[in-house]
Amino acid sequence: MEVSNLHRQRPEDLTILIADDSPETRRLLQSHLHESGYKTVTCGTTEEVLECIKKRTPRIDLAIF
Repeated sequence: MEVSNLHRQRPEDLTILIADDSPETRRLLQSHLHESGYKTVTCGTTEEVLECIKKRTPRIDLAIF
């Protein structure tokens, strides 16, 4: 999916990867995104991000670093 098509998707159909070394920041972003209907995956380290992207389960539509 191209980035330009993200706005046409329903929030519940999109998964957002949240990567930050601060647990508080990850929880805050995750909470706000869940309230808006998005699915999220959180990672606290570069290694976790790489493993998540490698597995691609679930599919990642957008990443916030």
